[in-house]
Amino acid sequence: MIDLSFHHQGIASRNLEQEKHVWISLGYKTESDVFEDEHQGIMGQFLVGAGPRLEILQPLPGHSVLDSYLNKNTKIYHSGYETRDVDHTIDQFRSKRAKLVSPPFPSVAFAGRRIAFLLMPNMYLIELIDA
Repeated sequence: MIDLSFHHQGIASRNLEQEKHVWISLGYKTESDVFEDEHQGIMGQFLVGAGPRLEILQPLPGHSVLDSYLNKNTKIYHSGYETRDVDHTIDQFRSKRAKLVSPPFPSVAFAGRRIAFLLMPNMYLIELIDA
């Protein structure tokens, strides 16, 4: 059994403020300040409401990290999970044919806690967050 705790759904957007207002109309409210992460080329903000916690993300100027999702009008493009040992969890998923897309690095959104991204065998992207 892999040790995971659901944290959020990642939402791709072209404009964080416009996207946020749609979710606010559905009863969500901001949980964090807007953050910028140069390493990932994104800015974002967490929202909470009646459904799962959301991480709304927008590419920083000159960055194209979200383009493949935005060009296909894909909104929800990853799920984030906390785990007590990112490295061990990566090894467990890799043994189940997941591909490491981004090795662990400190994240601005999580106060320097490490995150990593894996592509699951069904082509779904997950984010692991060091608890």
